[in-house]
Amino acid sequence: MLAWVYTRSNGARVNDAAHRSLAVPCREVQPAKEAEANWRWKSEMAPIRVLLVDDHAVARRGIRSVLSNNANLDVVCEAADGEEAVNKAEELHPAIVLLDITLPGMSGIQAARLIRASSPESRIIFLSQHDSIQIAKDALSVGAQGYVVKSDAGRDLLTAIEAVHEGRTFISRTLVARGWNLKKPDTPTGNLS
Repeated sequence: MLAWVYTRSNGARVNDAAHRSLAVPCREVQPAKEAEANWRWKSEMAPIRVLLVDDHAVARRGIRSVLSNNANLDVVCEAADGEEAVNKAEELHPAIVLLDITLPGMSGIQAARLIRASSPESRIIFLSQHDSIQIAKDALSVGAQGYVVKSDAGRDLLTAIEAVHEGRTFISRTLVARGWNLKKPDTPTGNLS
């Protein structure tokens, strides 16, 4: 959808014909959260703040590299274990926590429980090598909103972040292909719900 948006530098909408010649075309428009009907495109909105938690530095660098190519995402901090993840989530209140399950000391599932308590507005996406449906269901049962198998991260991670940030649940395509039960009421209803 191509839309013309007329705004002043402060984001206020401009309706007069004199300013229309200054309008900039954009592909995606999204309503502002305020009650007024101003429209903004994603590049003007504050980036989604992400806390990245993985015990392997190489994995964190690779994931950060993928995320840093997206202007709508800001990796605000990295953590290498569950305890550090809980402390950083409580301190920074990120919008998204990308959390590995297998961490030294406190597991990702234990950390998720504590993050949900200390930073309830943060949404959790497990990013794990484990492609077991049961492990994914256990992970989601502690309040996570997404589960991405690391082997699917190249195709699924950015979509998962966007979906979970918008309040939907995301399940990695590998788990759906393995028979994630789409009919049970206690499970998400597909890749996106």
